[in-house]
Amino acid sequence: MKLLVISHMYPNPIEPFSGLFVHQQLKELSKFCEVKVIAPRSWSPKILWFRKKWRQYGRCPASEVIDGILLVLDDPDATTSEIMRKIPAPDFPTGGIIIGLEGVRRAYETGRGTIRIRARAEIEEVGKRSRIIISEIPYQVNKSRLIERIAELMRDRTIDGIGDLRDESDKQGLRIVIELKSGVDPNIILNQLYKHTDMEVGYGIINLALVDGVPEILGMKSLILQYIAHRREIVRRRTEFDLKKAKERFHICLLYTSDAADELDGVDLGGRRI
Repeated sequence: MKLLVISHMYPNPIEPFSGLFVHQQLKELSKFCEVKVIAPRSWSPKILWFRKKWRQYGRCPASEVIDGILLVLDDPDATTSEIMRKIPAPDFPTGGIIIGLEGVRRAYETGRGTIRIRARAEIEEVGKRSRIIISEIPYQVNKSRLIERIAELMRDRTIDGIGDLRDESDKQGLRIVIELKSGVDPNIILNQLYKHTDMEVGYGIINLALVDGVPEILGMKSLILQYIAHRREIVRRRTEFDLKKAKERFHICLLYTSDAADELDGVDLGGRRI
């Protein structure tokens, strides 16, 4: 059994609260049938990104954040370790691998931290030679400059052992191929690339937010609590607005009802008089 989900059913699927209900429904339905998200290419990039991530991971891309918010809603005294089980680490658009979680924990607890991000690279054996395939690079690292830097290291012989360098990136994603010379240990070359290029970088985290108009640095739990308070205020204002409109509409309906009753006065309906 297959279920087709039209993306415009939810205006902003990656925003946790607006997409929360739909996310929960899709998560439950996926246990019993295959869920497929479809969206025309003319729709917004966010909708298309959501469709791509759902197909790739079989879940809402914001599900970790949603689970973290639900955890704090159920248990306001949740610890940083419990929150990290729901939201393990930041999710960067260009991918990459976070080295160690100590920086993430510090950022979650204090609002400040530094993490190390590495490019995702795989080693392939082709005959007697090896090649390094780079499929993801750290956030904000320019691919062209990275390739130029590797080529510069080849010319200067800072890294000796690279035979060829190609950019095979296409619509399917990023792909940088580094062909190695025969007899060269690919792990040594890879470690040298991490050392001398932006294939490994440090990324600073500062959770700066305005709280009642005052800038503050907040930990993850404080951020979630502030977000929940903000959403509660939005829901309260929206409900008050809807109530005001409903009351105005109620008076109009009463007026129409009175006029209709006057017109029906004395009309014979099936032998009964009104």
